[in-house]
Amino acid sequence: MFHIKRNSQSIQKINQTIRSQLLEKLDHFHDDDTIRVIIRVHEQSRISAKAKPEKNLQILKDTARKSQKPVIDYLSKGLNTRIHNLCKYKGFWLVNLVSAQLTRDEIVDLATLPEVEQIYQDITVRIPENQAKTFNQSKWDNIGMVNAPQVWAQGYYGQQIKVAVLDTGVDIEHPELQGAMGGEPPYHEGYWVEINEDGEPIANSKPHDSDFHGTHVSGTVLGRNVNMRIGMAPQAILGHALILPQGGGTMAQVLGGMQWAIEQGFHIVNGSWGIDDLIPDLLEAINNMAAAGIFPAFAIGNSGMEYTCAPGNTPLAEAVGAFGPAGEVAEFSGGGVTIYPNYFYADNNEQIKPDISAPGVDITSAIPGGKYSTHDGTSMATPHVAGAVALLLSKNPTLTVEELKTILHQSVGGQIGMLSDPGRKGKDTRYGWGRLNVLQSLQHVKEAEPIGLLEGYVQGENEFIANAQIVCTGPQEKILSTDYHGFFHGSFKEGSYTLTVIAEGYDSQVREVKIVIDENTIKNVILDKLLVENLPEDEPEDMCMRFDSPTPEIKDKIYDITEQLPETPKED
Repeated sequence: MFHIKRNSQSIQKINQTIRSQLLEKLDHFHDDDTIRVIIRVHEQSRISAKAKPEKNLQILKDTARKSQKPVIDYLSKGLNTRIHNLCKYKGFWLVNLVSAQLTRDEIVDLATLPEVEQIYQDITVRIPENQAKTFNQSKWDNIGMVNAPQVWAQGYYGQQIKVAVLDTGVDIEHPELQGAMGGEPPYHEGYWVEINEDGEPIANSKPHDSDFHGTHVSGTVLGRNVNMRIGMAPQAILGHALILPQGGGTMAQVLGGMQWAIEQGFHIVNGSWGIDDLIPDLLEAINNMAAAGIFPAFAIGNSGMEYTCAPGNTPLAEAVGAFGPAGEVAEFSGGGVTIYPNYFYADNNEQIKPDISAPGVDITSAIPGGKYSTHDGTSMATPHVAGAVALLLSKNPTLTVEELKTILHQSVGGQIGMLSDPGRKGKDTRYGWGRLNVLQSLQHVKEAEPIGLLEGYVQGENEFIANAQIVCTGPQEKILSTDYHGFFHGSFKEGSYTLTVIAEGYDSQVREVKIVIDENTIKNVILDKLLVENLPEDEPEDMCMRFDSPTPEIKDKIYDITEQLPETPKED
């Protein structure tokens, strides 16, 4: 592979870009030795949880495709210049990263590129160690402890809700899981994927469990309760990504599984695994997953007090701790105050983990071969929360991630007799906000009202306009605002609405729109620059420098769904 010419400045950038642990390893490398690394690209996507998930997804992909190009171009040339090894690489969009298997010289060359922010050795993610116990048919009623059966009695079983379990695989022939996975056999496309260590899907893979863990976790989320009451949401739809073969996987496998779950439109992701550390790239992955509308339920880890694992310890993950049959927190359950450098925390509660606790001691569930086994662990607690969220969404599938988290946290308690934790106020590092109580949570969920959707872009003559206000009056009154890319969206009751579009430096426009239930109405608006002669008479003369000169033709057009939206202005 070609080498980039180096000078003192490039040497300084190499030392700043390659993490010290990796630099030390490279000192002992032979020329043909390779190592899998993660390459972080400087430009990261700017998305908002308030924007439409589909729009956020497109922004993530567009940013990665454009900004990764110099890195991908460099790596692709290696395909033709390697003698013994192929240059394996994959770009990701959930976080703007590239995973690659590289030699020492290739890593050093890449570190000099201005687009590369950091290079570090790929990490290994594992399921937390848990203790297997003698299977006992008369297990304690962990499902009843969080009041799931009372939710079923009201007609909510998780029906139509898609849960993606990212784990070691799953035995869908187990009686508790037969018929639970979506898609057509034998490959169950869209509901099953096996990701290799490079982050790529493995062709023609069929559902199977490389261990037992994924089957056990899946059983707790949505086991059909054929022989035993093990499943929280027995009518939810199962998806599964095998990202941890035999219990461990690479960062590339983890990101590949996360991206797959988002692209396939799952409502919930269950991650009963992690790494005992602070991992900023996993923080960003979880933030973007939540912004894409996916509820992220993750284990806090089994290392006990003062220890947490990523991504459960990231601010927007719903981190789950474990409690036992008497409601006592499990000794192994992790917890602590986690502070990520350079991350803005809205309040101190975001730094405290876990967020909630659920049954995680003596949990019996399915294992491959039609059998059952009993285990301890926050791995066992997390699927209780994922299943609980599926129950809530089966009552109202329009709930956002933020709304679901608020509902869970304000209704903790467990069964009668466990409704309080004496001496404990607010959130702490052992129980989080408290013990899961899905029946109490359900009481805070209103059934979804029939709505129609409104979306569109606000654009100037040559640019999309951020922070424009769309004042909507009619059967409902709302004020929408455009994001960084000029996009707006909102949900409304059926009826006729007046939209007043306002943006600084532009003439306002008033438009009419009719919202229809279960339909998506698109209104794309082009605004005109505010003309100089429209300025107040007492405006200082130098204000004219802010505005474009008047043009002979004043554009005044609204683009409806049947018309072509103008091309996005090209970047300079």
